[in-house]
Amino acid sequence: KPDLILKMPEKWRVEPVAGDTYRCFVLPTGLTQDRQVIAVEYRAGSPKVVHHITGFIDTSGSARKRDASDEGSGYARFGSPGFSPAGELGGWMPGDRPTPLPPGIARLLPAHSDVVLQIHYHTDGHPAEDVTQIGLYFAKKPVARRLRTLPVVVRSLDIPAGDPAYTVTQTMTLPLDMEVISLTPHMHLLGKSFEMSAVLPDGSALPLIKITDWDYRWQGAYFLREPIRLPRGSKITLKATYDNSDDNPRNPNRPAKRVVLGEEMTEEMGAGFVGFVAMYENDPALGQINNIVNVPNRNEAVR
Repeated sequence: KPDLILKMPEKWRVEPVAGDTYRCFVLPTGLTQDRQVIAVEYRAGSPKVVHHITGFIDTSGSARKRDASDEGSGYARFGSPGFSPAGELGGWMPGDRPTPLPPGIARLLPAHSDVVLQIHYHTDGHPAEDVTQIGLYFAKKPVARRLRTLPVVVRSLDIPAGDPAYTVTQTMTLPLDMEVISLTPHMHLLGKSFEMSAVLPDGSALPLIKITDWDYRWQGAYFLREPIRLPRGSKITLKATYDNSDDNPRNPNRPAKRVVLGEEMTEEMGAGFVGFVAMYENDPALGQINNIVNVPNRNEAVR
């Protein structure tokens, strides 16, 4: 049983019209003291139309103001949640299951904070109502190490119609020493394969994760049996391959058509979320780590 269960304040109706809807819902925690979260469990109220959920932490009250100024429950927001989060609470995608963090590691949930759920809805052609819930599990004793998330995100995609193996890579240089705890890949329906690897400052290569047969409906976070230490200056590379041919049974377009970067179901993404703990909590480079996945909304350059 979770220590704290939060849910959307009221039902949100998903209309049976073509397209995607993004909505942020503010869930006050009511906490009077800081808590350390060792596990998070999402329950999509209507999983047939919930494309994915991302959890953010707001200590500024900005999300409440946006909610108050937007008609209906929550507020519309595409991309980032519209404020600078004090942290994140992971998320949910089809196939994802809740996994406790390794011993001695937790996420910080400050007192008087709000949890903001950004939910991406994709209609299945029928009216639906959603009341998503989130269950939080707290550490019973102080935890010294804090989990953070580093997003490695493909910044540009232009997948030609008919291409069965379009491949793109993205590389990021680490600004601090870290231990990798988990890896969470994400692509949409054209995804074919996904892998991430690291090259250490001494030139040695280290594989991190490889999925040879991507399935959009079987996603989740992969926790390592043992943390992988990556020193400052290591380079993490993401490699994603897409099948935009008519032979791909998951291709949403018949016939196949050109697909670019975007968060809608019929567009594509390529992202790998690296769950890590800093080797040194006082490392000034932590200020460079952005816990928000600031994915470009569209490939404006190729449209």
